[in-house]
Amino acid sequence: MSTVRYDIREFGGCTPDPRVASDLAKLHTMLLRHRPLVLMGPDFMQSFYYDLLPADGFICGAVAYCDDEPAGFIVATGDANGFMSTATQKHWLRLCWILLRSVLRKPSRLLAMKEAYDIQSNVQAQ
Repeated sequence: MSTVRYDIREFGGCTPDPRVASDLAKLHTMLLRHRPLVLMGPDFMQSFYYDLLPADGFICGAVAYCDDEPAGFIVATGDANGFMSTATQKHWLRLCWILLRSVLRKPSRLLAMKEAYDIQSNVQAQ
């Protein structure tokens, strides 16, 4: 009988572990593949959402591993209505670069970006 090893790795408020950011992006894509954040591309998910946002304390959470393979995650924020607009204002230049690369690789991502923008606009209006 083999022993299964479980591990929880927290993220947020520090320089994130690049592997955790990559695993978060992969899990988010696998589990929520039709959401606008995922459709904006892996660069956005890994380089912005799960790299910059936790490092600045905008989001935090944990990744669960089973035998060193990512198995699940949880993400939380203390500012559900404002964290994304604050983060985009703070990192607008890097975000523009990430989104430009993402669109150049797959132009259809513009539709997802518009949808994400519309969602963000509705959140800010509330």
